Amino acid sequence: MARLSILTKDEVRTLYSIPSLDDEERSFVFTLDENDKSHLAALGDDTARKVNYILQLGYYRAVNYFFRFSFQKHPEDVQFVLNWYFPGESLPKKQISKNYHYQNRAEVMRKFAVVE
Repeated sequence: MARLSILTKDEVRTLYSIPSLDDEERSFVFTLDENDKSHLAALGDDTARKVNYILQLGYYRAVNYFFRFSFQKHPEDVQFVLNWYFPGESLPKKQISKNYHYQNRAEVMRKFAVVE
């Protein structure tokens, strides 16, 4: 029996992959408010963790979905965040731990009242 297919593979990829943003969209989705800035201050000197938080926040704003990503696969977004918030810093070489990734994600969910 044939399988029903409503969306093409390209449509599924468009819906569920990290959004492709231009600079104007990046400046909107990666904007931080005072709560975000205080959260980043609490993270100390860990630039990679801060960049991960900002990227998760922006991607969630763009498509209301969370992604597991690497900095090396999305250098344009990472470089935009670095230039905007951390001038002079270079692209993080190592990924953050899963634990930190999920802590950042939980903070974004709290921000948008996804969980109580």
